[in-house]
Amino acid sequence: MITRTTTRHAVVLGPILAAILITPASRAQSLCSDATMKGAYVLSQTGTQNGTPFAIVGEATYNGHGGGSVTATEMRGGTLIPIVGAPATFKVNPDCSGSKTVGPFNFNFVITPDGKTITFVQTDSGVVSAGKAKRLTQNGD
Repeated sequence: MITRTTTRHAVVLGPILAAILITPASRAQSLCSDATMKGAYVLSQTGTQNGTPFAIVGEATYNGHGGGSVTATEMRGGTLIPIVGAPATFKVNPDCSGSKTVGPFNFNFVITPDGKTITFVQTDSGVVSAGKAKRLTQNGD
């Protein structure tokens, strides 16, 4: 009699416990995708490259499909450098982390699940730099 009751409880509770334990993990793993990163973003970045300080402000436009472009103004060691239409590619992971390339430069980032804020670091050798981008509009196609 004890065996039957225990077996019935295991049969009934097993799927319920599995649903409770698995569902949050599944949801946490699929918070973001490339579609999260779509629209026009205002960006700022500061840092150093091989010891020379720089600052960048501008606009990045991402299409939600892994592509985009960046137009910005950079001040590097006292020299003004325009950045016009630099091509960008990106990949957003299900946990909202990701990587992107803008022209020849590489970055790792985290985007909020609503796509409104991107916090990034540059990963190129000799560069110590971080920045943020805030979405202005959600159009990007």
